Order: sequence, then C-alpha cells, then structure tokens
Amino acid sequence: MRKTDLILALAAALAVGCGGCNDFSPVVGPPVSYPYISMSNPESVLVNLRASYINRDAAEYDRILTSDYVFRFAPVDIVPGQPDSLLRGDEMSFAQNLFHDGKPAQNLPRASQASLVFTIQSRDLDNRVGHAGWQKYVASTDLTLHFVDGNTTRVTGLEWFYFKPEPAGSGTWKLAEWDDRGASLGVPAGVRSLKPQPANVVTWGKLKRLYH
Repeated sequence: MRKTDLILALAAALAVGCGGCNDFSPVVGPPVSYPYISMSNPESVLVNLRASYINRDAAEYDRILTSDYVFRFAPVDIVPGQPDSLLRGDEMSFAQNLFHDGKPAQNLPRASQASLVFTIQSRDLDNRVGHAGWQKYVASTDLTLHFVDGNTTRVTGLEWFYFKPEPAGSGTWKLAEWDDRGASLGVPAGVRSLKPQPANVVTWGKLKRLYH
C-alpha cells in the first residue's frame, strides 16, 4: 500500500468515528472530545492513540496497549545504568502523570491541551521471528503539548509501531511495541523544551522518561 493510501485510510477511519474530523492536522482552540472507533485494524489503533492524547484519556490509552506492551528508547535517549525500555506499567504511569496528575515533586505540570500529527511512511508485515501476524508501521510524529503552567512543548520523532491482534484471532488490534528512532524535527523559535532538558529537540523518550 502506498504512503498516500495509508494516510487516506487513517483519515477515513477517523471520519467514521467523529463525523467529519477526517484529518491528522493539529487541533487548534479549546480541548474537544474525540470519539473512539473499533480497533479492527492497525490504522484504527492509531486513530484512537491520537484521540487519547487529544482527550488526555489514560483509560483509553490503557485499552490501546497489549498486555505485553513495551516502549523502546532511541539510542540517543538510553542512559547508562537505566533501562533501555519501558514496560506497560511504566507507560501507564507516564500517561496518568502527563494527562492528569503531573509530577509535583519534580515540578512537572500536567498537560492542559494536546495535538498529535501522524505521517505514515510505510506499512509492512513484521518479519521478526515469533511475530507472525503482526504488522509494522513507520510514521513521523509531531506532538504539541500545552501545560497548566502556561508552557508549551513540542515532541517529535520517527517511530516504528508494531501491532498485533489481542486476543489472538479476535480481530481486535492493539499496539504491542513502540520503537522510538529519535527526533525528526526541530522545535521552532518561541517553543521551550521540557525542563530540565536544554536541547531544542524533545524526543518521545525524553518525555516518557520525565513523566513515567
């Protein structure tokens, strides 16, 4: 399937779920409630993943992930002496803290608004041993977060998403692995990076390490 076809498939899936909200462009203005759709294919999982960020919904985030889900840090974000991945429980702590609780002890506020853009680069079967029936999507991502303290952060990256049906044979797809390949875009002037990171580019790994 061509890249343009994949983008159209994602757009069509979202249109079914929210009555005309048929693109992956940034959301401007007050937070809105985006409906979720049946996760009958990997594209619909991405639709719900995007909606869970826009809605800041940790409960839906939980439903999107498989029981053995794992997030893998990009090489640039691997810290000696610390794990090179986050397991499901860590990922859910991240979502709860980012969307709802913040991390007051570290002076990290919760998000008050979010927009998320996917640009699908490719879709393939996952040919790794033991992953029969899985699918792999490569996508560039662009997340903008507004926080309750008035700050704004942009998070970008080239991501490898791996999906599988769960339960097996059920026809319900979920996100099984999220492999961060590193930042893909710079942060524009006037947008501050996440504290305490001094760099101009914030990766998913940096965000997840701070908030999990």
